[in-house]
Amino acid sequence: MTVSTDCMDEELKSFQRNKSLIPLHYLNSKVFTLNYTNISRDYHQQYSSIYYKRLQSLRERVLKTAKEKWNNKVIQNIQIKHVEKVLDIPKEKPCWVIGLTYCEMEYKPNVLQEVAIGVYGIPPPPKPTYSNPDKDVLILEDESGRVVLDLSDDKFNDLVFVTGCVIGVLGIQVDIGLFKIIDIIFPSFPIQRKINLLVPSSDIVNNDNNKIAIISGLEIDLDEFDIIKMEILKEYLLGYLGNANQIKNITKLIIAGNSTKTLDQDSELRKDNDRFKYGTKAKSNYNSKAMNILDEFLSEILTSLPIDIMPGEFDPTEVSLPQQSLHKIFFNKSKKYIKTGDLRLLTNPAWFEIDNLRILGTSGQNINDILKYNIPVNKIENSENGENNKNVFEDNYQLRKKYIKSTLYWSNIIPTAPDTLSCYPYFEKDPFTLNETPHVYFIGNQPEYGSEFVKLKDDIQEIGYSNEVEMTESFNEEDQDELMMEVDKNRIENGSNNESNRENIVRIISVPKFKASGEIVLLDTKTLETEIIRIS
Repeated sequence: MTVSTDCMDEELKSFQRNKSLIPLHYLNSKVFTLNYTNISRDYHQQYSSIYYKRLQSLRERVLKTAKEKWNNKVIQNIQIKHVEKVLDIPKEKPCWVIGLTYCEMEYKPNVLQEVAIGVYGIPPPPKPTYSNPDKDVLILEDESGRVVLDLSDDKFNDLVFVTGCVIGVLGIQVDIGLFKIIDIIFPSFPIQRKINLLVPSSDIVNNDNNKIAIISGLEIDLDEFDIIKMEILKEYLLGYLGNANQIKNITKLIIAGNSTKTLDQDSELRKDNDRFKYGTKAKSNYNSKAMNILDEFLSEILTSLPIDIMPGEFDPTEVSLPQQSLHKIFFNKSKKYIKTGDLRLLTNPAWFEIDNLRILGTSGQNINDILKYNIPVNKIENSENGENNKNVFEDNYQLRKKYIKSTLYWSNIIPTAPDTLSCYPYFEKDPFTLNETPHVYFIGNQPEYGSEFVKLKDDIQEIGYSNEVEMTESFNEEDQDELMMEVDKNRIENGSNNESNRENIVRIISVPKFKASGEIVLLDTKTLETEIIRIS
């Protein structure tokens, strides 16, 4: 659907907007929030702890799947054995082992070199990706050591590998330190809350179901600010343009990062920041005028529509993931809505609970980084040089959807942190490891829109709410939220002990950059169908 100034609904000057059920407290609502008052929030820990916790938390889930698939199997009349540690892999005997992947790549950043060069010299321009297929090596490691994986079999060509994934591999050590892979498994999928979806109607636009509007990449800057497009967007969200029935059903606006962009991608300052990412010469990209424009834009929409806003790569917050919420001091005109809860300043990534849906979203850095592991440098360079052959790079949803799906298969949405994406050095947990399966998983700031259902199937029981807790009017809203959180915790802790065939269904959404596309995604909370609204 396209919205333009020619489709103004004169009768819709004010209307009664639908409301969504959004609890005050819900499971994982603070999982990505760092406690600024906690003395343990420091950067003195080694990053190895996050890998250890990731391996520790996912090993049992891989082990469960591996036993079901490989136990009591034979290869060439030899019984397959489980080896506990990588260093204990026998030579020329079939076995399986669990570990973490590590990608040795020619163009992958080296933090120590970058720190040294950032202080003492000028580094060469960074490569657009890390991959050189002729030299890339995939390694499996655990607490004991490492082994190189041989993936020469063509059946593995469609699989995606990056650093930081916990997997189980079946194979034979054909030479010292070289393990030829026969089969690969991933962790079993975590619990998903049971919901009852309605059958989609033929007209998603005009039905009465609540809708969530998701947008990303406003990229407000002072040099290329399209005030007309922003004004049309505001008028549409306020209900002065477009279809009245559709707009009154929009109950929440989610802004998935990159609301501002004060540095042009090709500017010298941007190049310097890329080069001196870890050095003392990095410069701030904060621009108060761009934030003031954003604040005024939000304050006008908030008179009618609640907003959740996440930070992104270009927004004025820390670079390390999880990015903490934008500071409330930026929102002078909108600050009263922060107190009422209509404006929620969230982290990146972030969990949402809206109309009983569990929604997980990121601002796109995770998928952008995974792409760099899998696209050879020569393809991108050929594309930039205008060459027209099969060795060029076409960045679109069809390419990126397998990376989005892979993060669900891995049960980790940002496996490449801290290897190639900077993150906080967690030592007690890995918050990027999934302990539940979302109903909706969106990625912001992508090159184009795309959406589909992904079916995840394994043998973990799916448990619903109907027989676990009865919600009655005798509880106030906060009591109900606490009860629901307790139920969620019990389900996650005990769900894997109740084995039954189960199929998790996840709606994945690639949210395009608004500045480039003029597109907003509408998500129907009753059917999980999506619709694109184009501002022109």
